[in-house]
Amino acid sequence: MRQFNALFMFVLVLGLSACSMNSGRSEATVNNTSIFGDDDAGVIETDVFIETDSGNTEIDVEPDVQIDVVEADASEADAEIDVVEDVTPDVVESDTLQIDVEEDAEVDVVEVDTDVESDANTEPDAEEDISDFCLANERRLRDLDGDGYGDPNNAILIGVCEPWEDGFVIWQEGSDDCNDGDANVHPYAQEVCGDGIDQDCSGADEVCSNADSDLLINLNENTPEGRILLGETVGNVVGVYDAVAVGEDFSIDQLTFQLFADVGGYNEQAPLSAMTQIRLVSNDLVWIGVPGTYGSVRFDGFDLVVSEGSTVQFRIEVDLGRVPEDVASTNRLGFYLSGVTRTGLESEINQTEDWSMSDTNFGGTFVVHKTKPTISLASGSPIGVAIPGYGEVLRFNVAADSRGFVGLEEVVFQVTSSDNAESGWNTCANLNNGYAWRLVDVTDPSFGLERDLAYYTTLGEPCYDHPTDPLGFVVMSLEEVVGAGETKTYSLRADTTGASSIANDAFRVDITRGADNALGRDILWTDDNYANGIDGMFIRNLPVIGGTLVF
Repeated sequence: MRQFNALFMFVLVLGLSACSMNSGRSEATVNNTSIFGDDDAGVIETDVFIETDSGNTEIDVEPDVQIDVVEADASEADAEIDVVEDVTPDVVESDTLQIDVEEDAEVDVVEVDTDVESDANTEPDAEEDISDFCLANERRLRDLDGDGYGDPNNAILIGVCEPWEDGFVIWQEGSDDCNDGDANVHPYAQEVCGDGIDQDCSGADEVCSNADSDLLINLNENTPEGRILLGETVGNVVGVYDAVAVGEDFSIDQLTFQLFADVGGYNEQAPLSAMTQIRLVSNDLVWIGVPGTYGSVRFDGFDLVVSEGSTVQFRIEVDLGRVPEDVASTNRLGFYLSGVTRTGLESEINQTEDWSMSDTNFGGTFVVHKTKPTISLASGSPIGVAIPGYGEVLRFNVAADSRGFVGLEEVVFQVTSSDNAESGWNTCANLNNGYAWRLVDVTDPSFGLERDLAYYTTLGEPCYDHPTDPLGFVVMSLEEVVGAGETKTYSLRADTTGASSIANDAFRVDITRGADNALGRDILWTDDNYANGIDGMFIRNLPVIGGTLVF
């Protein structure tokens, strides 16, 4: 520390207003003492100099610093420069400050260490930094099962600035996937003890203890899906479940199921009111459900034991009475397992769990109707060698259940054809007219049943927009009724004039499920109970595939 004789008192505060100078430097004056600095600087850096004739003394200060230079009394040996923190010198902008004092002034220089640098000196060169950054490499792992964790044995080393490809994740310590073919297996998966699978990639399956014992109940893959349930029927299976005990034996004390109804504004209780009995059946054991509020059904008062490591299967059956008139055609119904109460027979721990609806506990979707149609390919439907021209291309049956009549409102016929001679005979322009198509009852073939016709391409687009495209669908509007317990046979006629017998052109007509065709439609029917416009989603014997005609 250097000392000089003090001749006068002045106070310097970093933070006073800076004045512009022609040289591009800033000057602030306090008590006839000047402070100089560069205008380009953002804030004070670390270097401040006390300039005298004998040289400069450097002190390090922080940006938030006030420096006081106080007078030394004649009787005192020296004066001090005191460093005071938390005073922000906003208006002084410099990299280096100079304090000009008399040659024989005596002060103490107090050093303050700091790592803070000015904004002007620390702002990065963007191009240089990006260039340096892109020189680095990173390890990317292939993620085949899409669970967000990669296989360390299937990795690439690539520059950090290289574009990403789908199916890769960045390598992270401790996040290697031990089975990249199963999305349920990764380092942060929930481990299931005792099932022989290492879900969390710890190196081994977790050994079960009583504390980790569990009763797992999941939907069985044989649960029926997409069914029509008719009134006055018994033993309709709406859900099949498997119960597996892990860690110890369990007794199931209570099961609760909830009716899910997508009713679109109709009475949710109406489908439930049609159910005269709901049963839980396991092997030869049967329990009767107790209806609760809002469509819930509870099974209790039984002691169904599931031994450790074994599987016990049970199913839900419903009996239906007469279907109420307020059960609408749009009702989509189903049961899901919403709660279970069980007791570990070794740990004697009794637990109750409540579950929301999910794919693992929701039984098959079904609808309740008074009646239903059955559609099938009729005997004698044409197949094989054919002659071009007007003739039968499909014959099919429609049967109504004995509980009520079925009305046919619309039938969609899907057309598949070939034009090997490239004559254009199978285009929309050639086949989209009312004379080319007719549907008749085989008992009265002289009368056409079609009320209206619409034509679409194989991609499901209107034919009037694509006249040169091949015809793909013919939609017939009907007002046909099949009486309760009755079966009617229908014949579809089409004009195939222009098909080449030399080039072996072919033609076929099917009734397909809307979910499987480009048009998204199949049939519309009524059920003799105020329900109309019902689609073919739950008609289980669709599609009906016609025979291929080769000319």
